Amino acid sequence: MFSPTAFQPQRSFLPPPTGRISRFDDIAARIAAHDVLMNGNMNGTIYYQTLFNPKGSGQGEVFLSDPERASVFMNMLQRDYYDDGVVNGSAQRKVVVDNYYNTTGHYLAPIMNAPLRPADTSYEAIFKPGLSNRDPDFLQKQMQYAGLNATQLGAYALWGHAAGQNGFLTDQNVRPFLANSYSNPQAIDYRMIQSSPEIKRYVENLYWSQSPAQGLNNGFLSAMEKVFNLPGQLVRGPQPRPLTSFS
Repeated sequence: MFSPTAFQPQRSFLPPPTGRISRFDDIAARIAAHDVLMNGNMNGTIYYQTLFNPKGSGQGEVFLSDPERASVFMNMLQRDYYDDGVVNGSAQRKVVVDNYYNTTGHYLAPIMNAPLRPADTSYEAIFKPGLSNRDPDFLQKQMQYAGLNATQLGAYALWGHAAGQNGFLTDQNVRPFLANSYSNPQAIDYRMIQSSPEIKRYVENLYWSQSPAQGLNNGFLSAMEKVFNLPGQLVRGPQPRPLTSFS
């Protein structure tokens, strides 16, 4: 019997997980992530902010300046509208759930069953000012926009980038990913990690844990519970115990 109250292992009606994230789904997941980072939800408001306030929101440069990303963006907007006649993030959540399934083998049924809410098309939402990571208080503002604490924000970003790069997450690929993100100034998450004592400590503990892959999955699920208002409904694996610490 299909249960909407816990994340599900592979079921007979689902194809086997691919173990990777396609280029399309990687870009689509970035759209979903920016919806969360700008609006604290995944309801599709990001589409209006990008199209009607591309410069002010900062999203036009991200999604419209590159032909491939622009194509995925418009495709996702069409999918979101045409599946039920409302822009409400339905296509975004499907991509996120599919990506998680393909990289873990588990299906996040509660997210797919969570209520859908229409995008916010108010003037205040569409013309909300974007954030610049060059601002000294960028991270604090980002947490306010997203409604996530520092650890949840860090886990969400790290999980998405790790899954996009590696596909199926294992301790063997997550640990070097974390090490590079922590120490390489060219890494996409380096500035975020080094600018926040909480995220920096989180990455250190994750790296030295028994299973950084499981720990990163758990952190991602914590963020998703907050985004979709599903407290305690996304079942995790055991939280890995720390082995040691950075010297």
